[in-house]
Amino acid sequence: MIDSPVAPQLERALMAGIIAAPDMWRPVTELVAPSDLQDPRLSSLFELVTEMHAAREPVDLITLSMRIVNQDDHMQVHELCTMCAESPTKTSLPYYAKQVRGLAAARELYLGANKVMAALGNDPIGNLPAALVAVTDTVDAAGKRLHRGDQLAAIHITDYLPTLFDEMEGRATSPDNRVWSGFKGLDALLEGSQAGHMVLIAARPAMGKSAFALNVADNCASNGVPAMFVSLEMTRMEVATRLLTSRCAIPLSALRQRHLTEEQWAQLDCTQEVIGDLPLYIEDRPSLTLPELLQEVRRLVDSNGVRVVVIDYLQLLRMGGRQADRYQEVSEISRAIKVAAMELGIVVFALCQLNRGLEQRKDKRPILSDLRESGSLEQDADAVIMLYRGHVYNEEEPEKHAEAIVRKNRHGRTGSCGLNWIGQHTMFTDREDTP
Repeated sequence: MIDSPVAPQLERALMAGIIAAPDMWRPVTELVAPSDLQDPRLSSLFELVTEMHAAREPVDLITLSMRIVNQDDHMQVHELCTMCAESPTKTSLPYYAKQVRGLAAARELYLGANKVMAALGNDPIGNLPAALVAVTDTVDAAGKRLHRGDQLAAIHITDYLPTLFDEMEGRATSPDNRVWSGFKGLDALLEGSQAGHMVLIAARPAMGKSAFALNVADNCASNGVPAMFVSLEMTRMEVATRLLTSRCAIPLSALRQRHLTEEQWAQLDCTQEVIGDLPLYIEDRPSLTLPELLQEVRRLVDSNGVRVVVIDYLQLLRMGGRQADRYQEVSEISRAIKVAAMELGIVVFALCQLNRGLEQRKDKRPILSDLRESGSLEQDADAVIMLYRGHVYNEEEPEKHAEAIVRKNRHGRTGSCGLNWIGQHTMFTDREDTP
């Protein structure tokens, strides 16, 4: 068995250095945490030094000796003196810190590999989902250790302005990487979605939000943007059938019943070839947990360059394991999806249900307070699109008329745009009077 990676001499040199040069404590702690030190006594000493700096106490050989005397979890005073006698130069401390940080990340992978093996147990096939989650958690934890301190939380605004101006000047010649929904009126309001954005698509049942979401995924893929459609309600067959009916002149009911003429079969063959060339990926596991979803998203981002993920729908996701508070669980899922979008550089369109309260109002157009199960949905989203079809509540209104109402837009305007609902093909199109 391979030994866990350790370098006690590096850890001792690092601790001696921050004791000898107290002004280096802050830059070192931006890179290394006490838990990164494998020696428990050095880790405890690191915590003590941190505590003393926080209390604005002087940190030197004398003050530390007074604090650690007769403390079982710290090294003895004579060991401390011996260690500090071999203190490296202060300019080398950042290098030592990065080395210790790297070894800590390697140990995280080593210990995580053992956990993965344990998770597989005597039933590797049955335990494979849990083992895959353990792999993802291990890689994430190791990555966080390895990159700790690489990006500081706060910088002075003047330090960033040159970067901002360079980016703005480059936009004129660089390709436009914004993601477009494919609906002209809506895109005019949203002004495109950038990598890292989470866009909510919300509606009451029967409004056509799954159809709208699939239209968005299809439009993205048709424009060469690799997209992933996650369906927690429909099977791959149902999703594929909807794609077919939205692209050919064959009603969905005819496709389901398989009552097709030779001409219609020929149409399907042509449509199948077009759809087969799209960079569109479908995930349809109904009991998918959030860790499993994020793992699959990472895989497709790395292997297929996926830039758009459409989730149908968010409130059907589960964190995995027992969750007592559903409100808190939805909040955690929402935040995790937003963070994943930012870290992976993708756009996420997430569908969500609205509560029944709007149906008691005279004007049944949805508003932000109708979002169901968590206020953090509105908070995390960069934009919130709400679908409304008046015919659902009033049969005198035109059946094909629909609205996409942008209730929140962190980066642009709010407003409403008209859409056409074509029920027999489960699809939306731009309304002719939409600019």
